[in-house]
Amino acid sequence: MASAITHRRPRILILHGMKPGRRSFSSPIVEWYEDLGHRGLIEPIVLGASAASMDNHPPMDAVNQTKPDGIVTAALYSDEDLSGLLALKVPLVVLDHEPLMKIADSVGFDNVGSARQLGQLIIERGHKDILYVSRVITDPHPVANADPRIEAIASQERRGGLMTAMEGTSATIWGMLPWHSYGAITSSTGSDAKTDARFRLKKLIAQAGRPPDCVVAVDFSVAEEMHALIQEFGWRVPEDVSLATFRLNPYVADDPSTLKISHMSMDYNLMAEAGWQMLSARLKKGGSTAPIHTQRLSTIWLDFGSVIDRRK
Repeated sequence: MASAITHRRPRILILHGMKPGRRSFSSPIVEWYEDLGHRGLIEPIVLGASAASMDNHPPMDAVNQTKPDGIVTAALYSDEDLSGLLALKVPLVVLDHEPLMKIADSVGFDNVGSARQLGQLIIERGHKDILYVSRVITDPHPVANADPRIEAIASQERRGGLMTAMEGTSATIWGMLPWHSYGAITSSTGSDAKTDARFRLKKLIAQAGRPPDCVVAVDFSVAEEMHALIQEFGWRVPEDVSLATFRLNPYVADDPSTLKISHMSMDYNLMAEAGWQMLSARLKKGGSTAPIHTQRLSTIWLDFGSVIDRRK
């Protein structure tokens, strides 16, 4: 087990699954820890964003090579991978999701609370027929440094929060539209995710006899696809159909090519800081075997005009 760090900067291994030159949700996390390094508080060891990517260096190999005092993982590793890391007796914190078996400290977002808040806002603006577009996994097995079961859990939690917001109101779930992850060919229609969604949406419209007045997409990637699909059906956003989703906060307003979709904003800088507080507490105690801690962070609403007020 790691000993307490008292006379030198702790070596912190930051694991992530980004490809070289690509930005993702973990970019602000990596940058936050690199800033700690610039301030002389830690010695960060970042693996995953260069040629020495996690595709070439599995997590346990990275730990054995770098001999860190602590580990922060911002990749969606499976519990199997995390169990291997924990067996090396190095204090570890998991960011952006809670391990399925709750085997390590973790910091995630309050998916249920965020979706409930989003649902309440939509309902307050007069929306009654809401389409929820969820993440669906075809293959339940972990793939390429990412466990798709984690995405499915977040999707279920957000659906639950949305439905809780509707309790006691006149709003209803107009329909549930599955969006298949990782470009899967679906068994139901033998087609890609977007073609499958188009087919299912046509059926939902035929059954309901009207379109939804608001679409809530499980994440920004799905929201972008739904924005295009909505236009294919001849609807306008937000005049005919409002559109809302969940997204990390950096880069949204900076890139003129980015669709401005209103969303519950997730602050990954706060996540990085909360993770460091957890990890540093264990480092001070020499990697104590204290009970596992889980923290869920709140989100905030960023309004880009894609959710209209239908009471007017």
